[in-house]
Amino acid sequence: MQRPICILLLLTGISGILYAQAEKGVTPLATPNATPETQHPTRAVVVGISDYQSSDIPDLKFAHRDAEAFAAWLKSPGGGSVPADNIQLLTNHGATNAAFADALDWLLVACGEGDQAIIYFSGHGDVETKTLNQLGFLLLHDSPARSYKAGAYPLIYLQDIVSTLSVQNKARVTVVTDACHAGKLAGTSIGGPAATTHNLAKQFANEVKILSCQPNEFSLEGEQWGGGRGVFSWHLVDGLSGLADKNADNTVSLFEIGRYLEDAVPAETAPLPQLPMTVGDRQATLTRVDPAALAALRTDKERRKPILAVIGSRGMEDVFLADLAGADSLQYAEFKKALENRDLLDAPPGRRSADDLYRELSKSPNLAPLHNLMRRNLAVALQDAVQQALNALLDNDPYEANAWNFNPQKYSLYPAYLAHAIELLGTGHYMTRDLQAKQLFFEGYNLSKLAGELENEPQRRDSIREKAKALLLQSFALDGEAAYVPYVIGSLYFFIGQTDSVVTWHSRAIERAPSWLTPYLDVAYEVALSNSDFQGAETWIKRALEQDTMSYVVLERLAWLRQWQFRPEEANAICDKLITLKPDLFNAYSTKANTLYWLQGEYLESEKLCLRSLELNPNQYSWAYWTLGANYTQTRRAEIAVEHFRKGLSQNITVFEKGFLLTSLIVALVQLEQYAAAEKAILEATTSGFSAPHQTAAQSIAGRMWLQRGKLKKAETVLRHALTIDPSLCDVWVQINAHLGEVKKRQGKPTEAESFFKKAIVQEKIWADYPYREEAHLLYGNFLLSQNRVAEAQSQFEKCREYRPKGWRLPYGYALLAAYEGKTAAALDGLEQALERYLPRKEIVLEEPLFKKIRQTKRFRDLMATYFPSK
Repeated sequence: MQRPICILLLLTGISGILYAQAEKGVTPLATPNATPETQHPTRAVVVGISDYQSSDIPDLKFAHRDAEAFAAWLKSPGGGSVPADNIQLLTNHGATNAAFADALDWLLVACGEGDQAIIYFSGHGDVETKTLNQLGFLLLHDSPARSYKAGAYPLIYLQDIVSTLSVQNKARVTVVTDACHAGKLAGTSIGGPAATTHNLAKQFANEVKILSCQPNEFSLEGEQWGGGRGVFSWHLVDGLSGLADKNADNTVSLFEIGRYLEDAVPAETAPLPQLPMTVGDRQATLTRVDPAALAALRTDKERRKPILAVIGSRGMEDVFLADLAGADSLQYAEFKKALENRDLLDAPPGRRSADDLYRELSKSPNLAPLHNLMRRNLAVALQDAVQQALNALLDNDPYEANAWNFNPQKYSLYPAYLAHAIELLGTGHYMTRDLQAKQLFFEGYNLSKLAGELENEPQRRDSIREKAKALLLQSFALDGEAAYVPYVIGSLYFFIGQTDSVVTWHSRAIERAPSWLTPYLDVAYEVALSNSDFQGAETWIKRALEQDTMSYVVLERLAWLRQWQFRPEEANAICDKLITLKPDLFNAYSTKANTLYWLQGEYLESEKLCLRSLELNPNQYSWAYWTLGANYTQTRRAEIAVEHFRKGLSQNITVFEKGFLLTSLIVALVQLEQYAAAEKAILEATTSGFSAPHQTAAQSIAGRMWLQRGKLKKAETVLRHALTIDPSLCDVWVQINAHLGEVKKRQGKPTEAESFFKKAIVQEKIWADYPYREEAHLLYGNFLLSQNRVAEAQSQFEKCREYRPKGWRLPYGYALLAAYEGKTAAALDGLEQALERYLPRKEIVLEEPLFKKIRQTKRFRDLMATYFPSK
C-alpha cells in the first residue's frame, strides 16, 4: 500500500533552548542509563490514525501501529524506559480533535523545567485552499473531509504548544509528525501535499527535520515490515535504537540516522523511489543507545513483531481507582458511563448527567487527584459532541444532512456545550478562540432556524435574522476560514428575494471548502425557485457533480431540478437510482412521490411511495405527509384526507408545514361540500399569520368554493383579492385567473372571460403550477366550445397532455368535444376514462350543459352508479 507524499518531520527543540547537551548541542530523546536523581521525567503524546471517521478521508492501514510501536519503543530500555503512566497513546477513534488537544494540554500542565516532552503524530496532513496565509492541518480521526478549520488541528496551534512548553515551561521538546497525504483529500487539486511540507518547514524553521521521502514521492507501508508497518517508521525506530550507530559511540546523530535511512529505505522500496531527507545540524545527537537493547534487537530483528501498546486510560487513574471503594468509586464509574452515553449536560429520566456527576465528585477530597482528569474528559466529550454535528454538515453524508435539515432542534444545546467546555478549560486556553467561534456559530445558527419559522411575522423574523447575522459575523471574525459560517449567513437570505446575497455568501463558503457540496446545491435551489432560472440552477448543480458524480445529496437535488424542468421521466430515473443506492433513506421516495403526483397524476403509485417515505421518517409534515393526503383527495377519498390533514395539524409542526396542511385540508373540505368547515379553515389560514403564498392559496380555494356554490359575485371578489396578496410570482395565480375566466363565462361576459383565461395560460411557468395549468386549459377549452371555436378548443384540451398525461382532464376534454359534435359513444368513452382517472365530483358531470344528451343514456347512469355509488 502507498501513502502518497508522506512527510515525517522530527523536530527537536525551539529557539535553541532545547539543545542543552554540551557535547553536541542537542538534548537526546531519552537518557536510558541515567539515574532517577539526574533524569527529568519524560512525558509523551503519541497519536496514530489509520481509520478515519469520514469515508471521504482515505484510510491508512498501519499508521496506528506505527504510533503503537513508537510508544512501545519509548517504554523499552532502548527508548528510555518511559513509564506507561507518562505516555498518552491515542489511536483511531480515540484520536479525536478534542482528545488530541486535551492531551497536549496535559503536557502543558504536567511538564516543568528540564522535563522531556514528546509529541508524535502519524496520520494525514493537508491544506485546503490556496491563500496567502494558508495554514497546514493535521487530520484527526473525527476531522471533516472539507473545511479543515471546522475540526482539523492547525499547525499554528501545535507551534503555540511547543513554544509554550519550551519558552514558558522551559521543558525539552521533541515533535515527530508523520503527516501523510494519501488519496484524494480536499487539497489535492491545489497542491496540498507540497503546501503542507512548506508550512511544516516554515513554522518550525531552523530545527532538525527528518522527512520520509522526496517531494512527489510515496511513503510506503506493507506487511513485510514488522507484520504491518510503514517502511520509514520501521527503520526509524530501528535506527534510533542503535542500528544507525555506525561509529559505535552509543549515540545516534542526525548524520547517522540520515545515512541509515538513505541506505535502508530505497533498497527495500525499489523499484518505487523513496529517499528520506534530513535537514539541520548533522552532528546533533538524537538519542543514546542502550547496548543490551541493541543486542537484543540485532538478535531478534528478523522475527520481531511490533509490541502493541495498550490503548486507553492507564497509570494514575487505574492505580488510584484500584484502592478506592464506596460511593465515590461507584459515582466515578457512573460519570465515565455518562460520558460514554453522551449524557453530558442532561440525561434521560433515571440517569444523571456527566456534568452533574462531575460537580458532585469535584467536591470529594477522596477524588482530588482525579479532578483535573475528570474536567478534561468532560471538556473533551463536550467538544466531541459538537464536532460530530459540524462533520454532519460538512461531509456530504445524506443521513447526517437529513439530521441538519429535519432535526435542527438537536443543536440547541451546543452553545451551552461549548460555553461549558471553555469554562472547564479556562479562558486562557489556546483553543478558547476556536471554541468561542463555534459557540457563536451555533447561537447564530439556532436563531437562523427560528427566523426561518417566522416567515409570517416579518417584523419579528427580520429582528431575529439580524441578531443571527451579528452572531455569525462575530464567529467569522474569530474564524475566517470556517466555511460553514458564511454558508449559514447566506441561508439567512433565502426566500426573501435577495438571491445575490445568497450567492455571495455561499460562494465564500465554497472558496473555503471547494469540496463541500451543500452551498452549490442551495444556490441552485435559490436561483431556481426565486428567479425560475432552471439553467442557472443546473450550472450550480453541475459544479457540485464535478466534485462527486455519485453524491446522494447532489443527485437528489438534480431530481428536484428535473421536476422543475418538467422532465418527470428523468426525475424518476434518478430517484430509482437513489433508492437502489440507499434504500433506507426516505428522500428519494418522497421526491418520486411528488413527481408522480404533480407531473404525472399517478396517485396510487405516489401514495405507495409516500407511505414508504413516512415509514422511514414519520416526522416529515411537508412533502411526503402533504402529498399522501393530496393523493387521498385526488382519488375520491377526501374523507380520509380530512382526517389525515387534521392529524398532521395537531402535531408540533412549523408554520410553513402547517400552511401546506391547512390549505390542503380546505381543498378536501370543499370537495366534500363541507362548506362551513371549509370557511372556518379559510378564515384561520388568512388571519393567523401564514405566508403570502399560503394565504393566496387559501383565498384561491375560497373563490373556487363560491364558484362551486354558484355565488359568482362572491367568487369574483375573493379571487380578485387573492391576486393582491402575494406580489411575487405565484403558482396559484394560474388557478385564480382561470377561475376568474370561468366566473366571467358564466356571467355571460366572453371578452373578459377570454382575457383571464389567456392570463392563466401564458403566465410564466413554475413547476408547482402544472396541475393548475391543466385545469386552466380544460376550462379555456370548454369556454371556446361555448363560442363555437372547435379547433381552438381541441388545441386547449390537447395542452392538458403536456401537464398531466394521465390526469382526468384530458379525456374529459375529449368527452366535451365529442358531446359538442353529437358523438354520444365517444363522449361516454371519454367520460368513462375521466372517471377511471378519478374525476373528483359527480356535480361536474351532472351540471355540464354539453352532457345533457348523454345523461339520458343507460350507460351514463351505470357509470355514475359505478364511480359515485349511493352511500
